[in-house]
Amino acid sequence: MNQHITPPSSSAPSPSAPSASAPSPAAGTDRPSLSRRTAIAGAAWAVPAISLLAASPAAAASTDPPVVLVTPATPTLPGVARCSVIPASTIRFAVTVDGVPAKDGGVVHVTLPDGLQFVGWTDPHEIDLSIVGGAVTVPAVRAVGALGAYSVNATYATPKATGTGAVTVPVTEIAAGALFTWSQVDSSAPVVKQDAVWPLSRVVAVANNAFVAVDPAGRVSYWGDAFAPNGIVGTMSAITGITKAAVWSTLTSRWYAGILVTDGVAAWYATSSGQGALSAPTRLTGFTGAILDVRVHDNALYLLTTDGVFYGGGAMNGSSMTALRGIAGSAGATHLSTWCTNSGKFYTGGVFVMPSGKVYQVTANAEAALSTKELTGAPLNITDTFAGDNAVAVLTADGRLFTIGNAFRSSTWQQRYTGIAGFSGWTATTANQVAGLAMLTRDGGVLETFSASNWDWMSVTVAGLTGKAIVDVVASDGFYQALDSSGTVWIWTGNADGTVSKATALAGQPAQTVSLKAFGVHTNAFYGYGIGIASAVCPV
Repeated sequence: MNQHITPPSSSAPSPSAPSASAPSPAAGTDRPSLSRRTAIAGAAWAVPAISLLAASPAAAASTDPPVVLVTPATPTLPGVARCSVIPASTIRFAVTVDGVPAKDGGVVHVTLPDGLQFVGWTDPHEIDLSIVGGAVTVPAVRAVGALGAYSVNATYATPKATGTGAVTVPVTEIAAGALFTWSQVDSSAPVVKQDAVWPLSRVVAVANNAFVAVDPAGRVSYWGDAFAPNGIVGTMSAITGITKAAVWSTLTSRWYAGILVTDGVAAWYATSSGQGALSAPTRLTGFTGAILDVRVHDNALYLLTTDGVFYGGGAMNGSSMTALRGIAGSAGATHLSTWCTNSGKFYTGGVFVMPSGKVYQVTANAEAALSTKELTGAPLNITDTFAGDNAVAVLTADGRLFTIGNAFRSSTWQQRYTGIAGFSGWTATTANQVAGLAMLTRDGGVLETFSASNWDWMSVTVAGLTGKAIVDVVASDGFYQALDSSGTVWIWTGNADGTVSKATALAGQPAQTVSLKAFGVHTNAFYGYGIGIASAVCPV
């Protein structure tokens, strides 16, 4: 982290309704221009992108432009597997002009980003469709890109006005692919590794010098200096069918690590110390419901299930890492983000979102009992969350990003940006609480931000990513990655309070990366680790 000098203070914007103009980051921020074939990321965030050129009813009957709406029947499709085909007519747009269905024979121009392709058409990315009955139905589409979310865009123009609409297609599943890893110290060149002993995998996780992969049968492998010297691969014994995995690791006087896995019904936890063998996995108890998400940290773990949020670990007084407790009133929670730090004693917490739209924060300071409180005034329609030490950020369906917490210098919700497609965050605690975000904008740019309890909000547009069709971003302290729809990993270093390097393609990476995870830590230097899955090009 760079030396901080407090600049003049500036007030942050307060929560408000989205602007009627095109969404954008804060005024004055330079951003790359949008390619109409640019993909956008963040699986559940997207809503219909409707552009209006409107006037009052009286004026609309004369010379003012009419109201043109291009409205999708289903704004966000269910998740699809990479290489699968979305059947014809699944995607449908209704077209109206001043509330009346558009005339038959009118033309709607539909474009697909890189990562999606029309099936059986000469141009895989653009097509003109004739309106029939006030609507158009889109032909079959194949998902060929990396994990992420992609926008199908439709445009209808009259002589006086234009309307646009969008449908989000989340690519959420991939076939097994070859693994590769990379590591980096400060701004030195990353070291990329591919090893024939690593299994083909569909799920990966990474922590400080610790890597985890799950093969198609659900067997869990792990390696890295946190577990054993010289990159020796180990396997969690007697467990198959795993669908999700999480890992933590830390280096004090020696290495400590832990792995949490689930098959969606049961969950298991195992640990390692001193680069010794991983312990026999212990099956967790004390929770109910189908498991939706798992989070694990040094001395704290959390499950999100259909019955609510469950927790355990010595970071929370009276709690066990294997016999979990439930948070009262959390049944139905839709999003969960958690954190844990060790400052002589453990501090942990997180946030979860309820179907009502309310956001709740859980906290256990200095190994006290876990407490819960509502973060009142939160925006509605939250689609993604991030929680760290004294920092919470959320993204809404209409692309607004809000923050709250000491690391963001605000005890109330503050709207920071509009037009955000997806984001990733990190926090650190030194003498002050510090937070950073990497944000993918809906017009194809990538922004990086920095703030602290003694430092005002700063943002930088990341150079080198213009026109790259980014579908995912990953942020950690000083170490950042992005994945584009063609399967290229892009990396850059530096936080927004100092020098941010230009993003460059990761040298030595295999072709067609379809999934990536990354982790960074700042001690005496910035250390970064990443793991990716490379898969074959989808058959035509």
